[in-house]
Amino acid sequence: MTSSPETTLSLDDGTVVLAATSVLDSHTIRWAATVCEGITDPDEKWQAFLRAFAVAGFEKWLQEGAFEVSCDYERSQPPPQGVNLRVGRYRLCILPIGSMSEPLIPIVTSSIAGDSAAHLYILINVQEEIDQIQIIGGLRQDQLLTRIQTQEGAPSQDLSQQQYLSISLDKFKRTPSQILMYLHCLEPEALSQTAISSAQTNNNTLLTGLINTGQWLKNQLDHVSQTLGWVLFPPITAVSQMRPISTGLADLVRALSAQDALIPPEAKGAGGPICVEGIACRLYAWVWPLSGTASSEWCLLVSVGPETGTFLPPDISLTVRDQTQIIAEETLAPGIATAHLYTQVIGSWREQLLVEVKRQKSDRAVQFTFSFEPDTQSI
Repeated sequence: MTSSPETTLSLDDGTVVLAATSVLDSHTIRWAATVCEGITDPDEKWQAFLRAFAVAGFEKWLQEGAFEVSCDYERSQPPPQGVNLRVGRYRLCILPIGSMSEPLIPIVTSSIAGDSAAHLYILINVQEEIDQIQIIGGLRQDQLLTRIQTQEGAPSQDLSQQQYLSISLDKFKRTPSQILMYLHCLEPEALSQTAISSAQTNNNTLLTGLINTGQWLKNQLDHVSQTLGWVLFPPITAVSQMRPISTGLADLVRALSAQDALIPPEAKGAGGPICVEGIACRLYAWVWPLSGTASSEWCLLVSVGPETGTFLPPDISLTVRDQTQIIAEETLAPGIATAHLYTQVIGSWREQLLVEVKRQKSDRAVQFTFSFEPDTQSI
């Protein structure tokens, strides 16, 4: 299954956003109402109901998607303000609204800073009259903290002196597809790396920090690869001897060999899940130093393939750039029966190579910057 399609909504100020919807069943709606019955204040009871409705709706939306994720929240009590849902290792603050005309969204300050702060703030429009939610967008904690500290030139705000902080609705710019990408493809610690590296990119690009593949030669994952949830691959000789029943990595190595893309025994590889517009894929990369060249050079072989039991989306492209230009590009043409895309490039030591995976007609991309610095320690 895939996640519900994103639809275009226009806000009162003319801003256009992408939203995803999910319809709740009667059992879930009854839970949202029943769990709030003990609240006597009518306004508090209504807000608690909206939160319960939104939390349950967000969980259902995730269950409708292509990813297996674990959701954890208190089902015997109304969801609190602040952090009210955990998805894997992520702490989420679900923020329900009853109307798209609300210009400012209050966020309880206890969810903004500290070890128990939320990683993501998810804005959800609750349409209880039609048993439906709309996921409007998300805001990362690091982006929220940066906004608080700068606040258009104003002095840094003292959160300890406030119960709520109001944020404009149009600041929730992470799309539903990007939210899925974070939850499935990144560890929470990687969000700050993403924020640092993507400062100069548009809002539709997920760009990780610098991946030092030189650490792989020492049988170590660099810091960024760890935060991405990647794993080191077995030695290529061991992979080649895996039984035919093996899938994924072994299938790819055999396919590469059939196309004369040979990976030498000294190569080291790593990779893991990525998400391309809500579609689960996997990225594979191998590196090795080149001997017998006049200057210090390294080789990068990178491939993108589907998750087990699925197929790559049509017109997906794999591009590699150096500092000035595109040096390699492969695209899955319609009607071509291939399980993987791959390309192979050569770079000098410490040269940075940008790998991009995207759909051809889309402006949303997943990017990874690879470098080869074997004498640099992983941090």
